[in-house]
Amino acid sequence: MSSLWFTCMFLLSIWPLPFLVIAIHHVPSLFNENLRFLLRTIGVHGSAIGLVVIYGYMVGTEMALVQAFYPSIVKLHQVIPFTSFRYHRSHISHMRIDRFERLLTQPLFTVFVEGATTTIPILVLPSTTVTEIKEYLIALKALPSDFWYRKAGYLVIPRRFKPLLGNETLQSLGLGPLSMIQLRFNMRGGAQDDGIGKRKRKDAKFQAALQAEHESNSPRQQQRKAKPKIRGGKSSNSGRQKFNEESTSQSIPSLVQQIARLTRSLPDSLPTGLSDGKIAVSLDTDAESAWATFNKFFDRAFGEDTRDSSGRLRYLTRGTYGMDFVNRYLSSVVDDHLSDADFPHDLAIGKLIRLRNELRYLAGNNTTSTTSNQDVLDSGNSEDDEDYIDRPHRDRSSSAEVAQDT
Repeated sequence: MSSLWFTCMFLLSIWPLPFLVIAIHHVPSLFNENLRFLLRTIGVHGSAIGLVVIYGYMVGTEMALVQAFYPSIVKLHQVIPFTSFRYHRSHISHMRIDRFERLLTQPLFTVFVEGATTTIPILVLPSTTVTEIKEYLIALKALPSDFWYRKAGYLVIPRRFKPLLGNETLQSLGLGPLSMIQLRFNMRGGAQDDGIGKRKRKDAKFQAALQAEHESNSPRQQQRKAKPKIRGGKSSNSGRQKFNEESTSQSIPSLVQQIARLTRSLPDSLPTGLSDGKIAVSLDTDAESAWATFNKFFDRAFGEDTRDSSGRLRYLTRGTYGMDFVNRYLSSVVDDHLSDADFPHDLAIGKLIRLRNELRYLAGNNTTSTTSNQDVLDSGNSEDDEDYIDRPHRDRSSSAEVAQDT
């Protein structure tokens, strides 16, 4: 390109010379008169200098005309700059992002596209679509040009597995400044179907593995430890299922009565509740419904996460601000809220059974510690004891009578 430019400039510079030579040799009288007139006009004395000046004027005029009509040929604006640039902070390249946003009158913000190894920031608008982001990634050559055509991957929002549609905008997706979009790749393998249907839990293999874990490796010991068959062909799971059905079939009023009865049997060693204790402060009367109040109260005071290292409910106390407070609240629930449509009885029964079982444990320990061994012996049936003592003598006497008869 440079050699072509120099060739063009050389031809444009020498082409006036033949006209000057022809004018001097063929029309000397006319040229001399005109030359003298031109020299007097420009104030130059001497023919040689006059010819040079005339030649310069001709070349300059020629260059100006060619630059004006064909600037791509001469390109004098690149050699000699005719315009000056104004470097100021108002130029777009010197603007801060907030001024640039005000200039565009649209809220620009940055989102990040996270790939396998790198993360790419992209300046977007709320109306930017997912398709535009995909095209921008290809324009940056961060992805192959046929990446989306081959369905080699898709864009998702973190913690969501649904691929983003191309016509969805960032505003419709709820993405704001500094949001993250993840690029996921489709890999070969996996299930044949799309996996949309729900899985059905089959725990037969799991139960068989648990049973095999408890059994011994010796075949004879396995036969010796084999469980006897239950009448009617029912398995042991039926008994466990029956127990669960019985526990859930209990009514809430009966459980509340059991809890109140067991409260009177609590040991004196149990701590006394305080006015600012866990039970007293856990009751939220400003909840949106009676069930919300009940659920929050039992989760805070008697939830599974409130057990200590020994498995006991750590916040269980007695007294006015202890179990007496709980009994008063449960009585109000039975009287006022059992008929509410949004009060789930099955969930409430589960929480009441947890508290009832804890009270049974504490009341049972109290009864065991206060009962002497002599009371236990005296509480037995004397007739059964006599039968147990006399039974061997009766058996021996009867066997002797049989021997005499024979």
